[in-house]
Amino acid sequence: MSTTRIAFVGLVVAACGALLGVTGWAIGQRLLWVGGFVIGLIGWAVGLIGIVYGWVTGGRRAIAEGYSGTVSVLGRFWSRVLRHK
Repeated sequence: MSTTRIAFVGLVVAACGALLGVTGWAIGQRLLWVGGFVIGLIGWAVGLIGIVYGWVTGGRRAIAEGYSGTVSVLGRFWSRVLRHK
């Protein structure tokens, strides 16, 4: 399972927990509110695990590609700016 999917599953679970918690709070059911809060925390943890896993497995490549892409974009930008002076 890709890291994006893991993080997305965490987001969906957290959103469901938030919906459940808000519903429980709105109708005055403490058990529903607490259950939604716990489900939201579980979703947050799953999303965080997905982010950390992605950082560990592909962090160096992402940093290297991001750096080289940034240098490339800045180089093209400044060459166009200096050409129009």
